Amino acid sequence: MGITGKELAKKLKLSETAVSMALHNKPGVSTETRRKVLKAAERYGYDFDRIERKNTNKRKICLIVGNYLSKKGRVTLFFEDITAGINQILEDEMCQLDINMLNSMQLSENYINELLMNIRAASYSGLILLGADMPKSFIQALLVLSLPIVLIDTFYEDLPCSAITVNNRFGGAIAANYLATKYLEEPGYLRCRYRVKNFDKRINGFMERLRDDGWSRHKVNVHTLSHTIEGAKADMENIIKKGEPLCRAYFAETDMLAIGAIKALQENGYRVPEDVAIMGFENITLASLIDPKLTTIDIPSTYMGQLAAEKILELLKYPTNHTSNTKVSVSLIERESA
Repeated sequence: MGITGKELAKKLKLSETAVSMALHNKPGVSTETRRKVLKAAERYGYDFDRIERKNTNKRKICLIVGNYLSKKGRVTLFFEDITAGINQILEDEMCQLDINMLNSMQLSENYINELLMNIRAASYSGLILLGADMPKSFIQALLVLSLPIVLIDTFYEDLPCSAITVNNRFGGAIAANYLATKYLEEPGYLRCRYRVKNFDKRINGFMERLRDDGWSRHKVNVHTLSHTIEGAKADMENIIKKGEPLCRAYFAETDMLAIGAIKALQENGYRVPEDVAIMGFENITLASLIDPKLTTIDIPSTYMGQLAAEKILELLKYPTNHTSNTKVSVSLIERESA
């Protein structure tokens, strides 16, 4: 009898989820890991035919990923962990997950009509939509399919779709309190030029907490940066070269903004955190790898994926017209940058 996926994971000292993704040719693992798993599976006699046999009996769920998460450099820990969490639940229930990545050029009427045809042809049982920038009009177009839909990272009260969202406002408040308490000065704010609803909630929570704590007697120093690491670095360098006053500490709307700002500060003679402290939001993979390691607000992304998968399975078993918005909490990860 050939080796099982669980046994293979143990031999390779990898997670069962990573091995499953590699064997089923799904995103979420590196090319190197995928090759390692497939080579070992062949060596130890893994029965690849069982994947095909299982797939013929599986219900299929389609994960549609929004524009912002599809942009180059943005498919990071958040997307990977969301996908891993979904897979952990769906695989236990013999369900298959397919992934469709959107981009801003694709949301034309023709593209949406083609997507609807493909979804019907694939006989999906349900849809999971991931992205804070998922347009309401796009979701409304998908409703004609009469499939259960679960949203991740966005919610519309007037649409018949349940959702799993992040408490972004609370995360902004945590950051404001942490920086103001630690440095005893009013912290600044690094704002992303690319706007999604969740970013507005983060800045609102940040500003409200400062006002409640009596810090905001003056206008908070806000700098707007591009959404990529290199773009944020270039924008921060321009701010430094213009001689604009810098705060003792900053909260960045995303980790990528924070990392770009840190690079710009370091290359222009500033020490982080000794001269300027920086913290981010999301806890992407790179946050724990840069120097100094990034203090950030952690999003429980794997857990969000698990909740979304559980919700879609619940709707398949118990259809309902009632919707819910499950809001997950965030937490502070204190490292070296602030």
